[in-house]
Amino acid sequence: MTAKATERFNLRATPEQVAKIRAAVEIGNERSLTDYILTSALTIADQRIMERTRLTLDARAYEDFLQALEEPPRDLPRLHRLLSEPSALERQESNTIERQAV
Repeated sequence: MTAKATERFNLRATPEQVAKIRAAVEIGNERSLTDYILTSALTIADQRIMERTRLTLDARAYEDFLQALEEPPRDLPRLHRLLSEPSALERQESNTIERQAV
């Protein structure tokens, strides 16, 4: 069962844009202008989400990727130091507590 649509979109369009969209609705035998706009927007949304969340590799790149995952992590001293030191917020909090104690 499909969830009931309760949200609304309000948008502005030029008369030319509206005419073009209405023509596409008629040509495509869509049930309604709303269905056409939602279907079109959701198709593009799915494509964009997939582009940002999926990694597509050819066979060679995939093997290289798997090999990199199997290797031990590199030693990154600067990163280790960065993660070991208090953050700017922690330093600020520490200074505030010290001032309150005085």
